[in-house]
Amino acid sequence: MAYLKKRGDKWLITIRFRQQSVDKPKKWVSKSKTFDSKIEAMIWAEKTERDLKFGVSHHILTKESFEDLARVYLKQVTKVKKGAANEKIVIERLLREDWVKVRLSQLTTGHLCDYRDKRLKTIKPSTFKREWSMIRSIARYAPSQGIDINLAMFDDLKLPTVYERPIQRITLEQEEKLLETARLAASRAKYMGSFIKLALATAMRRGEMCSLEWHEVDMQSRRIHLPASKAKSGKSRTIPMTDKACEALSELAELRNARNSLKVIPATGNAVRLAFARLRRIAGLDHIRIHDFRHESISRLHEAGLTLPEIQSISGHGHIDMLQRYSHASVDNLVAKLGGVKRDRYRCSIQRPPAMQSWTSRYVRQNACGQVRSTVSAV
Repeated sequence: MAYLKKRGDKWLITIRFRQQSVDKPKKWVSKSKTFDSKIEAMIWAEKTERDLKFGVSHHILTKESFEDLARVYLKQVTKVKKGAANEKIVIERLLREDWVKVRLSQLTTGHLCDYRDKRLKTIKPSTFKREWSMIRSIARYAPSQGIDINLAMFDDLKLPTVYERPIQRITLEQEEKLLETARLAASRAKYMGSFIKLALATAMRRGEMCSLEWHEVDMQSRRIHLPASKAKSGKSRTIPMTDKACEALSELAELRNARNSLKVIPATGNAVRLAFARLRRIAGLDHIRIHDFRHESISRLHEAGLTLPEIQSISGHGHIDMLQRYSHASVDNLVAKLGGVKRDRYRCSIQRPPAMQSWTSRYVRQNACGQVRSTVSAV
């Protein structure tokens, strides 16, 4: 509701609206502005009330900080997510930053830019973009809590360019080197060698493998039943077990007898990540990531002759287009195949005179070096 009052030759207009806060269910908030004419004041009041009704704000009135909003998001949203444990760690680290303690009414783009530049000194651009996606989700949760926030600051922040990382095939020599290193360094993570074998044999994700339990593994029928609650796609699937998969699970079963664990992989996803980071550093293969095993496994399934629907039923991809991104042809195999093609099929059958052959080859060599640009006449 708008209240109009004349002060001298000026017009003061005030609007009042109800706003929900983090600590209080609802509260009344006033917003005022002075204009030279009555018409300008009425236009401003109408526009402001319309913006407030549809969630658009041009002036922040709330006293809450981003920290308050993040804590509400952590309690109400994060806890029901599948990756709640990891997101909780990220949010708790975020709460240690100085800019989140600034009132939303005083928060500027400069605070966000400083935070971006600071983080990019310690993490990769792709990691920051994932982190910023979570921060934007927290900011977009504010209107549902009745908190006034300038969403444009978060949506329009310039993010770093992320270039697609080239995926290199994992050779048999690299695989053996990783397994040998895992065997020698087994005192700290005895499961890593079996984890690598199982990842290459099943194309499962790290999170799926770390959440897999023994009652979901059928050694007799050689099948792994992954429930929908543990699959990233939200759909259950049955994964056939190869001889290498059975070998890896047999090794993990021995560890289970020692630890009496219900999990197939007796470690959390973060523990596996840290253990593999140490393993690849010792092996001198820092360019290999855990997710590369999934790429390699799918590529090997392609080379084994499986069709796309068959591979999709194993990998759990929702779309064939995404599955094709995970298949990488071996360059060595392509060279070997192309090397078997006869070169005579591509040669020209026209025979040039000896004199023409000499100046033609010289002309081609000179043009390739950028030394001659004019036409050379035969002598």
